[in-house]
Amino acid sequence: SGFFALNNGLASFRDPRIDFSNLDVRVNLEGRSLSVERFRGALNGGTIEIGGGMAFEQNKPLIPNITITAKNVFVDVGDLQTVSDHDLRIVGEEERIFVRGQSKLRNALLRGRYNLETDIPRMLATQSGVDRITESRSELLERIRFGIDIDTTDPILIDTNVAELPAGMDLRLVGSYYQPALTGQIQVQPAGRLHLRGQEYIVERGIVSFVSESRIEPVINLQARTEAAGYDITMRANGP
Repeated sequence: SGFFALNNGLASFRDPRIDFSNLDVRVNLEGRSLSVERFRGALNGGTIEIGGGMAFEQNKPLIPNITITAKNVFVDVGDLQTVSDHDLRIVGEEERIFVRGQSKLRNALLRGRYNLETDIPRMLATQSGVDRITESRSELLERIRFGIDIDTTDPILIDTNVAELPAGMDLRLVGSYYQPALTGQIQVQPAGRLHLRGQEYIVERGIVSFVSESRIEPVINLQARTEAAGYDITMRANGP
């Protein structure tokens, strides 16, 4: 038995950048269980509070029961910057660890340069777990299953070489750590702009649906228009 305490603590991690400050922590250890009496502080310009604990039973998997509440947290991952709120619970049930809850994105901005023929398929393959099949797997991470609602309170602003448009998101992250999947929709607001093969298109309708619970597989329903050589041209795209 015993405890760990920290007052006005600091911690920092890179890639993605995570900065904790003003940490006020007390964690108690009693027998084969660990309980978080308090864990609160600042995280990336916002706040975080963690509660709950976990049990360590002999010859049995780790059994967590942890709540995480984070508000106004700034995240800078790759080309995406956002301020977000998170209300999550991590619960061990038999052989699984379930991560459930809700994440809300605010003031989100996506910037970057992309090649539609190579970058997008590669990113989808990576996120779907295609290139994780042969990697060495952690027994702990193998147990994780997701059930997290992800939505936007304000539109995501997309500002890339391919598109300039606002989009709303109502998604659910499901699946496992090694095989994540998305369900739900991304809705593009009208009047956004697409840049394809040197031509600019004005978006009239744009919906990206995710229907598979076993992989990330977008289905596109898009209509956009442009003018070329004095002709009005409408482009429609439907399907995966």
